[in-house]
Amino acid sequence: MTPQALSIPVCKDPHFAVTAEVELEAQIVTLRMSGLINESSDLQKVSDYLFKLEPKARVLRFDLAGITDINSSGLRQWVIFIRRVENIGPRQQRDFEIVFSSLGEVFLERANTFLDMLGAKPRVEAIEVPYRCASCQDRSTVTMQVKDLGASASELRLPEPSCGKCGSAMEFDEDLSGYFRFLKRISR
Repeated sequence: MTPQALSIPVCKDPHFAVTAEVELEAQIVTLRMSGLINESSDLQKVSDYLFKLEPKARVLRFDLAGITDINSSGLRQWVIFIRRVENIGPRQQRDFEIVFSSLGEVFLERANTFLDMLGAKPRVEAIEVPYRCASCQDRSTVTMQVKDLGASASELRLPEPSCGKCGSAMEFDEDLSGYFRFLKRISR
């Protein structure tokens, strides 16, 4: 967070939290979301908050690495929310950019199945990539910049991390083509 940024709790309940970091000079709003997105998650409150900021904001960044689960009701709510948010900028006939600065494993798995979750013109910067140690079976994720992955799923360049527990080489722990399906429709 820059010195000119404000950190504002937008929504907090026992299972879902949203904090907005607003950088007015840079015209950037970063939303950090954590917890479970379900029928109780107040995404309407979040979009209402964004509509109030709309004249000042040019870039909306989502940090979704903290999302722990999304049920079917949450999927529906999220798609309605992202469609509403996409309409903030065009309403004023100006440039408005939506950027996913970080997608956690849970959110990315759902987004690969339900491509509408990323909106019409998604820009994704970083994702969590799951790995498992062949020796001790420890599982962890590595955050990767999407621009470093390669031009397409067939040209993927994945790191080869060592296990933090035993030091052995770790292996990618998902279906390669399925986990990176989102690459087909994003801008980087």
